[in-house]
Amino acid sequence: MSFAASIYDLDTMNSAVAKINHVQLTSFKKILRSVVTLVSTSTSREINQTQKIGKPDIGRESNQSKNS
Repeated sequence: MSFAASIYDLDTMNSAVAKINHVQLTSFKKILRSVVTLVSTSTSREINQTQKIGKPDIGRESNQSKNS
């Protein structure tokens, strides 16, 4: 095998490895984006639930005060 052929083979192999790494990185980014979205959505739901628990229902308060 000549020197030029071995360099070509190395270049081809490096190109293939670079493509595989790109695909893996892209997949990892998609998974990470999904996890971040899931965590932020569930966190905002928890915050909303916490805020709802602390607030009384305004409609009920006004009806009770009218009946008194």
